[in-house]
Amino acid sequence: MKRILVRFTFLLCMAVFITACGKPSKQADSDNEISDPVEDAEDIMGEDTQPAQDTSEASGENDNTSSDSDEADYKNLKTIVDFSEYWNYVFDFNSEALNNYEGMPIMELFLIGTCFVSGVQYDMLNLYNEEGRFEGELMLAGFPAFVEKNGSKLTFGYEEVREEDGFSPSMKAGDKEVQTGNCDLKEGHYYADDYTERESVVINRTITELSIEDDGDISGFLLDGNTLNYRNEEELTTSFTFVRNGKNQYDFVVATAALGTDFEVLKLEEDMTKEKAIQMFEAAGLTIETSGGIDNGKIVVDEEK
Repeated sequence: MKRILVRFTFLLCMAVFITACGKPSKQADSDNEISDPVEDAEDIMGEDTQPAQDTSEASGENDNTSSDSDEADYKNLKTIVDFSEYWNYVFDFNSEALNNYEGMPIMELFLIGTCFVSGVQYDMLNLYNEEGRFEGELMLAGFPAFVEKNGSKLTFGYEEVREEDGFSPSMKAGDKEVQTGNCDLKEGHYYADDYTERESVVINRTITELSIEDDGDISGFLLDGNTLNYRNEEELTTSFTFVRNGKNQYDFVVATAALGTDFEVLKLEEDMTKEKAIQMFEAAGLTIETSGGIDNGKIVVDEEK
């Protein structure tokens, strides 16, 4: 029960953020409305749907030592929420170093994990974690969406035409907002492609890919392209970010270009490293802005070594 309350506290907090961003006013068909998620979640905490073990209880609060149960978590993922919680568990080993970086924090390093804000909502369309296809309205975003479960493999997505303007130039009435994604819980792989079309032109696109390595680290790509700036003026910007999130390790690469949404879609390789990411980013036409990692508990940028 403690884990469920923590999860939904997080989701409700994110609801405030998403509501402020503005969501479409169109509501899902009443037949697809989701019942009270807290009540349903309480009903499904049985043996067959038990999520991965709470690592905070296994290792002790604020204890950065590992145990056998910690190591097993990423090999026993049952839901996207479990994947998200494992990311957060590993990230906690590095959050102090990231937050205490001298000067302005490198914001790109915090963004990859935010893909789970949308991802965990798909679990709520299939609260009993059953096989098959399930449709409904995403609890926070308000989009009609689907998730399909086939063993450990999930596919999910939504497609919605915005009825009201949001707060940013990328949120205008008439825009088509799309997400397609998939997750293989057994393999520890998550992929999501989000984009917005305006008059049949893609004006922004974000691709997030996460993969759990054999040693339990999580490698990730965040590929982001935009055609408009905050003043609603045409400006092509592209940012590629790589991280390898491990216990007291957070290797990273940030690269940029003026490609807009017309960028090469890169895929993570097995056992991704900072050096591989640099080669891939440069080959795709981007300029390396910064790279580095954690050394003795502190973020160190390569140029500063």
